[in-house]
Amino acid sequence: EVNGKRRCVAAMSVGASNGGAPPRKRLRVDWRKKLANVTANRQTPSNDKSELVKATDLARCCPAPPRTISSGRPRVALATCTRGCPASRLREWLFWHLAEGVQPIFLRWEGLLDVEQEAALHGPLQRKEVIMKIVKKYKASGSFRAVMCRQIRFIKETITAAKARGCDFLLHLDDDELLCSKEASFSVTDLFRKHMNTSARCIHFRNLEAVFPFSTTTGQPFTRDDIRFRKNNHVLYCNGKSAANLRAIEVFPSGVHHFCMYDRSFEAPLPEFGLHDGGGGCTDPSCCCIDDSAVVLHLDSPSFEEWRTKFSVRAASRLSKDDAGEMQSFPFKKESVESMRQPDKIGEQERVYRRWRCLPCMEDSEFDTSITGHSVATRFQRQLEDARKRAADKGT
Repeated sequence: EVNGKRRCVAAMSVGASNGGAPPRKRLRVDWRKKLANVTANRQTPSNDKSELVKATDLARCCPAPPRTISSGRPRVALATCTRGCPASRLREWLFWHLAEGVQPIFLRWEGLLDVEQEAALHGPLQRKEVIMKIVKKYKASGSFRAVMCRQIRFIKETITAAKARGCDFLLHLDDDELLCSKEASFSVTDLFRKHMNTSARCIHFRNLEAVFPFSTTTGQPFTRDDIRFRKNNHVLYCNGKSAANLRAIEVFPSGVHHFCMYDRSFEAPLPEFGLHDGGGGCTDPSCCCIDDSAVVLHLDSPSFEEWRTKFSVRAASRLSKDDAGEMQSFPFKKESVESMRQPDKIGEQERVYRRWRCLPCMEDSEFDTSITGHSVATRFQRQLEDARKRAADKGT
């Protein structure tokens, strides 16, 4: 609730299984029982600085073949807000989605860019595959709720911009998420063909959450063979992400996880709107279609240093009652903020990171067997080989 009247339904860290329960009715999880099974990972810390995707891979030509009208593929855009995305993650994230045929990518960048980030973005910006809004001196809150509200406003702006550019769909993902088809031969744009003539405003994909071998730093946040993706025991959110169907006349963001025919993200919930007013976003069948042919891979904090950077921003922010509720529901977030508010206790910070984000994890965790770190890395490698061959052919 904001100013006693309005509320943002973006508190998205609720269970997909309950249809996205409102934040005032949080998913009930017996965390004490789950945590009893957690054992800290005591692997030897690594310092992985190898890189798969180079800046030159993005500079020379688009990772995907040219899209033609005769191909019949829909035009799928992507919108993302980011604050200091590390260059290694930026390169892999950009390359994956461009190689999947997703463009343009609308990027809201908060803060300054370093040399490596500029190098990664140079080619895609020149070719207009990325359309970027830079907010250099942004001092707004980095709290959970404030970040989500900024995302909703940016997505609403981007819907208009994407429609003006003739896009058919608009994905909303974070810079630590990949949309991945279950069938390796299907690209992201292939997935959306079947939705071209539907009335659904929201094409929804479930999410898998990555867990990692411990690493202090990494140059390959998305492309390590030993990453695993769990289907349960999510510690960040578990109700997926979506794409807006821009062919619909009216479509609006519904929190950060869904889209809807009604513009209700900052309105008080009313009974007459039913599932359109769900606290985790609209799940009304007249708006929302679940597509099981792809999943969102959530690779949050792939290294200890990235985790420290992320939660130092949260810890320095003034947190609201809504943020307190978020942390109450997801103890990983609470423990992360509390440990980062003790900057001299590196050992405690490492314990929190290992406990929640590293292998081995909770004993009752279920891992996906078809999508693994190895299968994702293999797809990346194939895409790289294809892109480098096209770049070489173009050069000759």
